[in-house]
Amino acid sequence: MGVLVLAITLFMMSGWKYTGTKRTQVGIATGAVAGSITGGFGVPAFPLSALYFHNSPSSTPVIRANVLMALVCNLIIGIVGLTIQGIYDQALVARTLLVAPIFIGGALLGQYLFSVAPVEWFKRVTYCILILSAVTLLLA
Repeated sequence: MGVLVLAITLFMMSGWKYTGTKRTQVGIATGAVAGSITGGFGVPAFPLSALYFHNSPSSTPVIRANVLMALVCNLIIGIVGLTIQGIYDQALVARTLLVAPIFIGGALLGQYLFSVAPVEWFKRVTYCILILSAVTLLLA
């Protein structure tokens, strides 16, 4: 999985953009591959989905909305699947409630920074996070 995340990140960093027609089949194939990676490795293949959305000719707010909606759908499916499997217990829910304010605060800070910081800054930070994630996966 680390190799795949690293490869996708390096591909994103290259700046290449798909300029062909966005066909339904390409979207379905991208979603199927990302879903298979997520299910098979237990690690979200979100960089692949993000790469697909960032190759859109849409405006930055539309691309961001698409990425966020895909993430929300992925999270809902993951949470429902884990709930069905009985993964959640009282201790896990309590820890989640303790961490949630920090997560929400970070999300709000990110939303604010997105409105004032240049897009290039976000790209660099995202690439660094993805590369560190890939290296962590390779070393684990």
